[in-house]
This record gives sequence, structure tokens and C-alpha cells, in this order.
Amino acid sequence: MAKLAGAFAGALVLSLFLSACARDQKVAQKAALTLKERVDASDRADFVRAEARAEQIWKDVRRFYRSHGYAPAWIEGRRPGPEASELINAVHAAREEGLDPEDYDLKALEVLRTEKSRNPFKKDALLPEQVAEADLRLTYMFLRYATHVLLGRVEPSEVDPHWFGQQRRMDLVDLLNRALDSGDVAEALRSVLPRHAQYGALKRELARYREIAERDVSAEERVAQMELNLERWRWLPEDLGERYVIVNVPTFQLQAVEQGKVVLAMRVVAGKADETPTPIFSDEMTEVVFSPYWWVPTSILRKEIIPAVLRDPDYLARHDLEVVQNGQVVSPASVDWTDTDLRVQVRQRPGAKNSLGLHAGREQHVALKRRIPVYIVYATAWVDEAGGGQVIFSPDIYGHDKKHRALLGLHRPKSTPAAREP
Repeated sequence: MAKLAGAFAGALVLSLFLSACARDQKVAQKAALTLKERVDASDRADFVRAEARAEQIWKDVRRFYRSHGYAPAWIEGRRPGPEASELINAVHAAREEGLDPEDYDLKALEVLRTEKSRNPFKKDALLPEQVAEADLRLTYMFLRYATHVLLGRVEPSEVDPHWFGQQRRMDLVDLLNRALDSGDVAEALRSVLPRHAQYGALKRELARYREIAERDVSAEERVAQMELNLERWRWLPEDLGERYVIVNVPTFQLQAVEQGKVVLAMRVVAGKADETPTPIFSDEMTEVVFSPYWWVPTSILRKEIIPAVLRDPDYLARHDLEVVQNGQVVSPASVDWTDTDLRVQVRQRPGAKNSLGLHAGREQHVALKRRIPVYIVYATAWVDEAGGGQVIFSPDIYGHDKKHRALLGLHRPKSTPAAREP
């Protein structure tokens, strides 16, 4: 009799379980229909924030669901799978990367974390519409966070039109597929982080300054400054190269780096903030020029040189400047300096009068056997690894920090001088 009762109970449980599985399958099917409707709608979902990268992120969301037949990716039946909790945990740690976890819709998804039971008979399991909503938000959270970690929250050109970058490239939909297939969402997101030595060093200093900021308001301002500078390392290529040159404009410092070590460091000249700011860009050096001419920028030519020539015809000769027109050196007397559409270039010979301190001698061009990457960066928080790993804060000489903060909706810090801090 006991065996019969046990067999009956087992059959009943199996029947209820199969029935629950069938219900879960119907929920998933209904959720897929809702997802298709939401994803294919002409407008983006109402929770999608208006931001510089919103269009690209939503395109990736659409591409992901269309490639999966609109099936839910994060919800198993009517409850979130373990990958959902792992994603939320990873985004909670966004502060370590200088990002704000609250920017990633965590409050709306916290309800998922309270659903810990795997009991398929619970009455409070998610409804099809809730499954679709939660799944869509989780996918958007993953792709938005991964996009920000990979590329930054805004384009460099939004900070300044002369800020050019060689940003890293990665198929984030493919990354999401791999994360869900492997079940290791955290590792997938870690693979997107910049691997530059400065990025890692700045993160460590950020954590240290956050502890100080709990007691010192001025340190809180430095925290914001470091968060901003972490963002800029996301605008550089993943691999800077075995040998490269990096120039940090705010510190007026050039470093030649070989196999991760600084082999040469020197001071450099940067353009004036209000007239000729140095552009921020990355490129490759193909040759070295010895005793080069200094080619006067167009803005200086129009604002300074031409008015000086009109006042004093001997100005050019006295400053070792010569005029180039159509690729040929011409006499200053042959040029109509009053022409508002004047098309000439002015260059200064190397020597004692050269504005950039270029030595005298004949200009020589020497081709390099291998191209050397050159990075002109704007880092107002820079970790001096050779000086014991201390962080150096520099003045925002071009106002890029101020504009960058405004684009990200961050508070404006107090004005602070350049300094080494403990």
C-alpha cells in the first residue's frame, strides 16, 4: 500500500512538473511575441535614454533579438536565470571603472533578484509581459554598459572638434552571445575593459581617493576628475604597440615607450588655449625630420603675421620667415598682403630665432624602417609610475574637462591647481 501511495505521489509530482513546463513554454512564446512587437517598433523603448550612443545601442538590441527569433535570453520560463544576477552584480561594480551603476536601470531590475525560488508552482512568477520587459531591459543593460566600457559615453569630437581618436572595435552582439552561451557574463564584460597600464593605475588611485573622499571634500573633486580621465582611455586602441610615443598635453610631457617601459621623457610645447590649441589625435610616424622648418598655422598667420607685415615690411626677414606659394618660395614683395582671400604659407627657418627652438642646419628627412604610433592625449589625471605611482593632477588648460563634464551631466568641480597629492 505504501509503495502504491509513493508511486501515485511521484506520478502526481511529475504530472504537475510537466504541466508547469508546458505553461512556461507558453509564457516564453507569448513573451517572444511581445518582444518582437517592442523590438520592431519604429520608436525605441521608453526606458532608452537620450544619449550620444543610444541609436547604436538600440540597433545592437534589435540585431540580437532578431538573430534569436525574439526568444527571451535571460528568463528561464518565468524566472530570471543565473546570468541575470551575474549581470546585475557586474553593473553594481561599475564604480570601479569610474562609471555610475545608477545609470544602468538597476532599480527597475532589482525586483528580479528577489525571485530566488526555482519553484515552478509559485503564483508570483513573472507574466509574459513582465518576462518580455525584464528580458529587454537586461539585454539593453548589458549592451549599454559594454558600449560605455568599450567606447566611452560620448564621442571625443563632442568634447572638442579637434579631438580625434582610434577607438577600439568589438562586435558586442557577438560578445553577448558568448556571455550567455558560456554562462560567464562577468568575464565577458571584463574582456571589454581597456588594458592600458595608465587605466589600471588610475583605477587603483580612484579606489584610494574614494576612501579619502569620505573624509575630505577636495578629494571628492579629484575622484570626479579621475572618473573623467578613465573615460578617455576608452577612446584609444586596445594595443598601443610595442614601441610608441605618447604626448600628454596638460602636463607638457612626451614619453617614448618600448615594451611597456618609458625609455625617453622630455618636455614639449603646447598651443595656446585661446588661439592655437593642440589637437588631440592618434597617428603613425613614418619619418623623422632633422632641423625642420616651422610652418606657421593659418590662425597665427592671419591674426599675427599678416598684420605685422602690413605694419613693417621687414618683419619676415627679421624673424627668418619665408613665404611659400604653390609649393615655391616667393618674395614677400610679390604678395598682396591686403588680399582677404590670400593663399600662401609662411615657414620659419631652423636656427636661433625659431619659435620652437629648432636648431640651425639643412632640413633632412629620414624614413623610418617601421612606423611608430604617436598618441596625443589630454589627461588631467596621470599616474607617474616612475615617480612611485603617485597621481598628478593638471589644470584643465583647454577647458575640455569642463565640457566633458557637462556632456555627461556631472557636477562642476572647484578650480584646482596642478599638484602631486599623497
